[in-house]
Amino acid sequence: MTSVHTALDIRPAYEPKSYAEIVAADKERERKWRAAAQKRPVARKSNEEAATVPSPTGAPVERIWAHRFGPLTSEFLEWKMNEPLGFLKIRCREEGTDYDTMAGPNKTIPVYLLRKKLVAEVKERYGLSLSALGRLFNRDHTSILKILRAAGMQEDTKRENDYLEKARQVIALFNSGFGVKEISLRLNVPQSRVSGILDQHFPNRKKPRKMADYTDAIRECFDRGDKSSDIARHLEFDPSAMSKFIKRMGWTR
Repeated sequence: MTSVHTALDIRPAYEPKSYAEIVAADKERERKWRAAAQKRPVARKSNEEAATVPSPTGAPVERIWAHRFGPLTSEFLEWKMNEPLGFLKIRCREEGTDYDTMAGPNKTIPVYLLRKKLVAEVKERYGLSLSALGRLFNRDHTSILKILRAAGMQEDTKRENDYLEKARQVIALFNSGFGVKEISLRLNVPQSRVSGILDQHFPNRKKPRKMADYTDAIRECFDRGDKSSDIARHLEFDPSAMSKFIKRMGWTR
């Protein structure tokens, strides 16, 4: 019986005997297989399939939907897959703008006010973190934090803790017998802040006197020929502040 050999029949015509012949036969078999594979017909892609470039792994889903679905189906899938983003785009259309303008680098007052409003709405509706909100609005978490603070939705806990710590120190020094000026110098804070803290915690304390309320008494002592240090000592004021007050009033002898 005569055997029929085809184009893909790559069996050797003889059986190899030695190891070298076996290796050579394997190489020849591989060469013939590759040559036969190159002659096979290749399936050609249509023009539409060739024009559609698949999106890389991890790309936003909305980049893929435009090639596969219509606009309505794409919006529906976008809402289902990323509901905050879908809600944000719908709110942008309701406000008469688009998402790219709102989330872009535009810093005009109308766009900023709209961005501030939408950040507050998304935060209240979905409770997202600062980083997640930043990804939605193309901003970092510090910018989102500033917007939330401006909208009154994020408490400035660091400043509040600093204020409470300063208030504790002011109260402790005041209970130890220090005055407002000495507390201000020790804590390196303005005297107005120290007075405000003391007024809040000690409403009935003896408030500091104003030098302007004693203008007549100071003028009488000045006309009598007293020095500014003597006037300050007599009326219980600071000598340097007394000399500045006299110069500011423009009095001369």
